[in-house]
Amino acid sequence: MSEPLPYFEFLDHANLDSNWEQELSDLWRLKDSYAVTNILIVSARLEEHFYRSNNLAGQLMKLFENVDFNDPDEDDIEELGPLAQALFKKHFLLDEVIDPFYEALKQLPTKVQLRWVGEKGIQVNSGRPALLAIKDMWSNRWTFEKIMERLERSQSIGVEAKPILIHSPSQGEPIGHKSASELLGKKVNLVLDAEGKITQVLY
Repeated sequence: MSEPLPYFEFLDHANLDSNWEQELSDLWRLKDSYAVTNILIVSARLEEHFYRSNNLAGQLMKLFENVDFNDPDEDDIEELGPLAQALFKKHFLLDEVIDPFYEALKQLPTKVQLRWVGEKGIQVNSGRPALLAIKDMWSNRWTFEKIMERLERSQSIGVEAKPILIHSPSQGEPIGHKSASELLGKKVNLVLDAEGKITQVLY
C-alpha cells in the first residue's frame, strides 16, 4: 500500500504539480536559480480533510438549503455568513495533523506569513497562532462578500480547496527583476524578506 500524501511539504522538496496555481509554479521554477525563502506548503488536501472529517459540506448545505442560488437574497446571505463561519470554530484538527504541522514550523522563523497563492496574507507568531490562522483563512471564505462572489460566478456556494503558503514575513515594496522575468517568460515583480530572499511573485 502506498504511503498517504503529506499535508505539509516544503517547496524545496516538492515536485512540480500541474494543479498548482501560477505563482506557486513560478516560485518552484525560481528556486534553482535564485534565493527563494523556505516555503511550507499546506496542501489543499488538508482543507478537504477538515471539511470531510467534520461533515462541513453537509452542515453548510443544510444551512443554505432555503437560498435560491440563481437569485440569492442578499439579506439571507448576510445573515447566514456568520453562522457558516461559526461552524469552523466548533471543529478542530486532530493531533495526527497538528503534531507534524508544529514539527514543520520549527524550520521557519518565530514570526511567519500565511497566505493564499497570489495574495498578501497575514503575519502571525509561529506555533498555535499559525494553526488558528489556517482555520481563520478557511472560515473567511464564508464571509458575505466571498459567498456572493461565488454565487455570482458559478451559482454555487461550494469552495475549491486551495493550498496555503507559510514563510518568513515579506518586507518592503515589490521590485522589478529582469532576469527572473526572462526565466519565467513574463514580466514579474518580486517580494523579498529581511534576508533578501524571494517570498512572493507578482504579475
